[in-house]
Amino acid sequence: MRSQLKIIIITFGVIVMTAWLASDSRYFTPWLAGVWGIIACVGLLQSVKDQEQKTILNISNSLQVMLAVVLIVATAISTTWNALGQRDMIQGGYLLFTLPVYRRGFTWYLRRFVSLFHLQPKNVP
Repeated sequence: MRSQLKIIIITFGVIVMTAWLASDSRYFTPWLAGVWGIIACVGLLQSVKDQEQKTILNISNSLQVMLAVVLIVATAISTTWNALGQRDMIQGGYLLFTLPVYRRGFTWYLRRFVSLFHLQPKNVP
């Protein structure tokens, strides 16, 4: 019962925050608010505490990277690059606020990327 209440509160909170962000397009692009809301909800609902009481995501590393890339691309598309304004800075702030949740996925991706191009030493007799 307690976990169901937590899910309801988190989901309701994210919906209210997303609706608030989308209500005024001066501060946030409405479709980006929806994308951010979905990604934030996934992050909040799939988080657990580890032995050190740190919050971590209970989803695969590849899915973490994929969600973060979707958020980065959506933010880049909605940014007015030729005339950066207050809305663009706020959207960038939300991006920077959300990305640390996916740090384990980024670490995994960087290790895989480096290992692809890492040259193995030759066996010299």
